[in-house]
Amino acid sequence: MYYFQHINGDFFFVHNGLPARYKVPWSGNLHLIELPFLLIGFSILVAEGIKLKKYHYFIPVIWICIGALPAGFTWEDVPNIQRASMMLYGLIAVSAFGISEIFSILRGKMRVTLLGIFFLVLSHNVFYFIHNYFYHSRIHESWNRSAAAKEVAFTIDELSKVYSTIRMTTQGNNNLIHYLYYSKFDPNVFRSMGSPREEENLKFGKISITGKHCPLEGNPLCNAHVDEGTVYIDMPYCKLPRNAEILKVIRQPDGLP
Repeated sequence: MYYFQHINGDFFFVHNGLPARYKVPWSGNLHLIELPFLLIGFSILVAEGIKLKKYHYFIPVIWICIGALPAGFTWEDVPNIQRASMMLYGLIAVSAFGISEIFSILRGKMRVTLLGIFFLVLSHNVFYFIHNYFYHSRIHESWNRSAAAKEVAFTIDELSKVYSTIRMTTQGNNNLIHYLYYSKFDPNVFRSMGSPREEENLKFGKISITGKHCPLEGNPLCNAHVDEGTVYIDMPYCKLPRNAEILKVIRQPDGLP
């Protein structure tokens, strides 16, 4: 079942699969213009391979079938573009073979006209993907790509100079790794500390890490006990007690907190 979710038109031409971090909205793994050539190439390779006993024609077809196997044996993030990525080379080869076969039998104005149409549609498909990749990917479900992680890390670094403790949620991001990266924390010092991972109640300098979505939460109509000198890094939907002070709201590229 999972195997065939990687060999279908939706995965090839409409949605390029999971994980969400690598997902390009409204784009498949192949350009739509390649569809007729993929079908033609596949048909010719199989038919001619059987008819003329040219079994090397089956290599790209077998490549596609084998390339989807690693993804077919797993069940998380299905269909998965990473695990099925090896099949793309076979798909490109079959599509290229189909293009070569079609244009090899055309002559004169028909060939020139079809070539013009082909490159026009291909250019549209390419620029459509580029637009989705560089523009829409930046704002479409940007939380999947840790879009606000850099600002979170720099904010934590600034707050740690003023406050004694930063109580931080790990939900939504690998916050400690982003903090280490953007603060240019010395990797040798990190290794000498045992390379600590984001475990519950881990203390890293002034940072205290928790798996809770809301390190600070309470009834908006009531006061709650708040540790003096402590800053809480909450997820955006957390309800805060009345005596909590919001220091900063960090927003994703699409404007969501």
